[in-house]
Amino acid sequence: MKKKQNILIIGSGGREHAIAKKFLKSKHKPIIHTLPGSSLWRHVYKKTWMNANDLNSILDYCNSIDVDFVVVGPEEQLANGIVDFLNKNGIKCFGPNKYCAQLEGSKSFSKILMNKCNIPTAKYLEAYSLKELEHILKTWKKFPLVIKSSNLAGGKGVLITNSIDEALKYGKQIFEKHLYGEDNILVIEEFLEGFEYSLLTIVRDKEIYPLPVICDHKRVFNYDKGSNTGGMGIYNNPKNLTKKDIEKAINTCVKPLVDHLSNTGNPYYGVLFTGIMKDSHGEQKVIEYNVRFGDPETEGIMELLKNDLVEVFDNYFSNKPLKLKFSKDNVLGVVLAAPGYPEQYKKDFDVSSLRKFDEKELIIMGAKRVNDEWLANGGRIAMIIHKSKKPFRVIYKNIYDKIENSVGNEFHYRTDIGRKNF
Repeated sequence: MKKKQNILIIGSGGREHAIAKKFLKSKHKPIIHTLPGSSLWRHVYKKTWMNANDLNSILDYCNSIDVDFVVVGPEEQLANGIVDFLNKNGIKCFGPNKYCAQLEGSKSFSKILMNKCNIPTAKYLEAYSLKELEHILKTWKKFPLVIKSSNLAGGKGVLITNSIDEALKYGKQIFEKHLYGEDNILVIEEFLEGFEYSLLTIVRDKEIYPLPVICDHKRVFNYDKGSNTGGMGIYNNPKNLTKKDIEKAINTCVKPLVDHLSNTGNPYYGVLFTGIMKDSHGEQKVIEYNVRFGDPETEGIMELLKNDLVEVFDNYFSNKPLKLKFSKDNVLGVVLAAPGYPEQYKKDFDVSSLRKFDEKELIIMGAKRVNDEWLANGGRIAMIIHKSKKPFRVIYKNIYDKIENSVGNEFHYRTDIGRKNF
C-alpha cells in the first residue's frame, strides 16, 4: 500500500491556512505538517516550537517524517535561502532560490531587472542616505510621490505622500532608526494612477501558468484611505479587466523577466506575484514583484481552484503539465483586523466570536487557542470568505450581514470590499 504523503507548510498566516485546508480536501489524504501553523488550525500537525529560520532543524524534521515536499509561505524564509538549502539536501521545496527571491527582498534589485528586461514600470530614483533623499525631494516636480523601503517590510514599507516633511520623516525612520533593517535604500517613484490588480503565476523555468486575477484592498480604511496594510480584503472577476489585458500583462510584465532569469542561469521556480497598474489608456506597468503566494490573494485562489492540490504539486515536481482548472464563480473576502492595525494595534484580546462562523468560510490569519480561549495573535486576525455564482452585490450583502451579526464592532474591517465590482 502506498504511504500517505507528508507535506510541510512553512508559515502561520491566512495564506498558509488556505493552502492547508485545500490539501486536506485531497482524495490522497495527505498528512499536513505546519511550521509553526496556528493552534486554531484543525487536522494538521503543528510544530510551534521550531524556529522557521533554523534551516538545520527544518532539514532534520523533514528527514524524520520522510517529507514528500515543502511549501514555503512567507518571503522571509525565501529571502534567507531555504529553497537552496533544502534542495541541496535532497528535499523538494516549492519556491524561488535566494537569488530570485531578491525580486521581493530588494526593491532596488527588482527595478534594475525591470529596466534591463524593458518591463514597463514607474520612473524612479534611489536614495542611500537622508541627505540624498533631501536632494531628490527638492528637485522632484510631480506629487504625490511614492517612497518604498528596498528591504522587506511585510507589505507595509510604502509611503504615498504630497508632503516633503512627511517624506523626510519617513526617511529618518529608515536611515536613522533602521525601521526595516540596516543598509536600506529608499526607492522614490512616480505615483501611478489607475486600476491595480494582482497577477499570480506558477512558474517552472520558462513555463508560466496563470492563476485567477485577484484584487486586493491595501489601504486600511474605506475608499482606499489611510496607511498601507498587508491587505484588507479581496474580490475576483474584476469588471474593468479583459482577457486581452491579462494576456498582455503576461507577455510584457512576466515573460520577459522569466526568460531573462532562465537565460542568465537563475531559472525561476515557484509563484511569481506581479502587482500591476492599468491606466486610463489601457497601458500596464509593474508596481512590484513578490516571490510567493500573496496573502490575502491566495485565500481567493484556493477557493477557485478545482484541481486536487496534491496532484498539482506532484505534477509540478515531476515536470508534468499542470492543467489547472478554476471556477468562474465570484469570490469575496473580508479581513477582520485588530483595532489600531497597522500601527499600534490591540493584542491578545478575546476573539471567541469567530466561533460563530462556519469552518468553510473562516480563514485564521492571526489567532491562537490558549486553553479554551481564542485570542488575537497578530494585526490581521481572520478572513471571512464567500464563493458563489450570485452577483457581487448579493455576496457583499450576505458576507457583511454575517460579519455584523457575528462580531459587531470588536474588529476593524473595511465595509467597501468588492464594491468596485458592482
